[in-house]
Amino acid sequence: MDWTMFLLGAGVAVVVILIDLFLQRRKSVWRLHVLGVAVGIYMPLFVMILLCIGGLISFFADRVWANRAELIDNDPLIQAEAANARRTEGTQ
Repeated sequence: MDWTMFLLGAGVAVVVILIDLFLQRRKSVWRLHVLGVAVGIYMPLFVMILLCIGGLISFFADRVWANRAELIDNDPLIQAEAANARRTEGTQ
C-alpha cells in the first residue's frame, strides 16, 4: 500500500488545525474547521453547492429574525400588550 496519500492527508489536516488555532488566538470571526475542509475535499461539487446555499439561507434567516426580535423588544406597544397578556393569564 502506498502511504503517500495518507501522509499528504495527515499533513493537510495538521496545517488546517494550525491555521484554525492561529485564527482562534487572534479572536478572528473567521475559522477554518477540519470538518469543513474535509467536506470540501471529499464531497461532490453539487453537494457542496447545496450546502453553501443552505448556509447562506441560514445566515440571512438568522439576521432577519434577529432584526425582528430587536424591533419587537424596542416597540412599546408590543411590550404593553405582552405585559397585559401576562396580567390576564394570572387572573384566569
